Amino acid sequence: MIWLAISFVLFSSLMNFSNGDQPDGLSPRYPRYSFHSGLSKLLWSGSTAAHVQNSLLINTTTAIAEEFANIKQQWRKQNWDDGNDCLKEVFSIIESFFHDPKMYNYKWIDASGRPMPGIAGGALHWPGNYYLCTGNFPDFNPNNTIPVSDLTVNVTRGSYCDLVIDLDTSTTLPSTPTFGLSIGLCIPVTCNYTEAIILLDLIFSSFSLKLDKSASYCHTSPDSLPKDSWFWIAIALITVIVLLLSCGTAVDFAILFDCKLKELKKAEKHKNPAENGSLSEEAEHMAASVSNLVVNYEEQEFSVESFLQQRSKYLQGKPLILQWLSAFAAPTNMMKLIYAPRKRVKNEDGKSTDHPLNVLDGIRVITMAWIVYGHSVVFPLTTANNSLLYVQTHLKRWTFEVIVNGTLSVDTFFLMSGILAAYFGVPQVTRIKSFVRWIHFWCVYVVHRFIRLTPAYLAVIILYTGFFLRAWEGPLYPQRAEMTDIQFCRSNWWTTYLNNFIHSSKMCIPWSWYLANEFQFSVVLAPIFLSLVKWHSAAGLVFAVALILSSSFTTFGLSYKNHFKPGLLSIDSFDVTYIKPYTRWGSYAVGLVLGWMLHCNRLRLSQKATVVKSVLITTAGMLFASICCLSVIYGLHGLISGEQPELTNTVSAFYNAVHRTVFVIGIATVIYLCANGYAAPVRAILGWSGFIPLSRLTYGTYLLHPIIILFISLGSQIPLMLDDLSIITIFVTTLCFSYLGSLLLSVSVESPVLWMEKLIRNH
Repeated sequence: MIWLAISFVLFSSLMNFSNGDQPDGLSPRYPRYSFHSGLSKLLWSGSTAAHVQNSLLINTTTAIAEEFANIKQQWRKQNWDDGNDCLKEVFSIIESFFHDPKMYNYKWIDASGRPMPGIAGGALHWPGNYYLCTGNFPDFNPNNTIPVSDLTVNVTRGSYCDLVIDLDTSTTLPSTPTFGLSIGLCIPVTCNYTEAIILLDLIFSSFSLKLDKSASYCHTSPDSLPKDSWFWIAIALITVIVLLLSCGTAVDFAILFDCKLKELKKAEKHKNPAENGSLSEEAEHMAASVSNLVVNYEEQEFSVESFLQQRSKYLQGKPLILQWLSAFAAPTNMMKLIYAPRKRVKNEDGKSTDHPLNVLDGIRVITMAWIVYGHSVVFPLTTANNSLLYVQTHLKRWTFEVIVNGTLSVDTFFLMSGILAAYFGVPQVTRIKSFVRWIHFWCVYVVHRFIRLTPAYLAVIILYTGFFLRAWEGPLYPQRAEMTDIQFCRSNWWTTYLNNFIHSSKMCIPWSWYLANEFQFSVVLAPIFLSLVKWHSAAGLVFAVALILSSSFTTFGLSYKNHFKPGLLSIDSFDVTYIKPYTRWGSYAVGLVLGWMLHCNRLRLSQKATVVKSVLITTAGMLFASICCLSVIYGLHGLISGEQPELTNTVSAFYNAVHRTVFVIGIATVIYLCANGYAAPVRAILGWSGFIPLSRLTYGTYLLHPIIILFISLGSQIPLMLDDLSIITIFVTTLCFSYLGSLLLSVSVESPVLWMEKLIRNH
């Protein structure tokens, strides 16, 4: 059997082993388990070069099998170093396998990897049985020894090593993934990393194969991994947060107890009879009213609104330190988040009505689900054993275009950010009269935006860098920072809001490019636009249109120069156009214009239109929006599936330049209709009150969900086999745990920091 041959070949080079330092290996451009790796595999799997490289893999496996018999004879004719425990134990196992073939001898081979079915479909991960290797082997003799001639060696458990063999990737592609064959090997625990890597490198060199030393390593217990400064910083952060939450929660219970005690004393006071021993009719009426008040209070003891009101009154005038501690009260933060009231405003008639932008809650939640779904396909490609087969099969499905064009989801967030900046910013800047107050306003605005985004962002970076490698163990789970983006967190964490310019190919968490653009747009573009609008509305509109046009022209030029194709995102296009602000601020500018229009009632549709007119406007608007959005999402299906010839470089560049703007114009049309009272069914769905708490958790969900997907993908004992059911399972699981993690992040970090900021400004 081929898998047995491979296992013996790995052992055979021990005869030629010699001590020495661990050789240095060249690190791949991108870590093996990273967003870039999954993205490149998505592009690579859809190319014809994948077939060529998989044929090399099959030929390699066949060559190992053919050479096995010769290598076995060679190592048996040679001598080994009797002083090396690693060598002695390995040869004890091999000799026992031939001369005393009992079950425990087979288990060393059984715990090692073997060729998986579906090599032509991308089965590049051949893990062994991790727990069989690292656990105590059953069925050993009573003395727990394996006799080999006159040599007795104690062998009870093994060390699991993950070997990565570089395969030929000479075929030219826009971005070639780290293409390697991963094999699990179970060796005696006495063999250290240096010995294992050197001897295995000697083995594969005899077959003209290259061992990737930067990705190959031997697993160890998570508890025995070195604890660097990031680990202790993460421990300190968790400790401080738990202490603050405990103190804040204690303050909440003290306030609740005090309020209840005062209410009972007040009720008891009014229940006492009059001094003359009789009650007048007025006193009886007052006592009855107070009694009803007490009953109502007891019935509404856990009413969120009443508790928050009493809590606010109680904290007024109290020491600032007590108010700061109360910011970390978990019950209050949870109630504010979950029981958030629906926003309401007064209309032209003075009646209370739903806020016109309530629909953004639903759009935000749906868009977040779209992002999670897209990443549920891209990230698992790093460990899937059928990535080639899955991608090439699904590229022919029109439904897969939602994944291919999932990058449009981020433009929706840019659009909404621009809307909110203009809608709430215009009335504030119009009230500013002096230059000093103008400077003060923008300084406070920038600081507030920084405080809003940074605490949760840094908390995720610290916890991810400090704990992720120690969170689990298994044949696929990485234990070295060089195999993930964590290596970039340790060196480039400080780039944060500049990582789309500085070390853009080595981001700490690659999905944080959005935060960099979002922050840059908020503190640069929004102030310029609002300042121009305050001076003259036409100047602000000209600036916004200039942003849209410049974004399109820049994207066209870069796409044309680099021959970027529409559809699947490549590594090169990711770094050159996808994450740069000058190619993405067009969507934000559309949001600025729409927010200004909604606030100033510019081009406002008549809300007193007849039913027929309302239906016509709604139908026409929704039809226009559908054409804009659906044509962009599904319009390239023929090209992506290979049913149509490739577009010319000019047409491709033009499409890349305008398709995002067309998409956000469609979304903006839906928002504009709903904000003006049209599209009632759509407005009712998107404005559902259940979306309110979820929409407040989308930021934390965005930060956490890729980490959870990686944990699910890498924590498995066997490689993933992607199909519709597995993707849905990963998606639903990730979405639920991401929102749960976001809830904890919001309660423990986001809400307390924002509340303390408010206290500081008030004082």
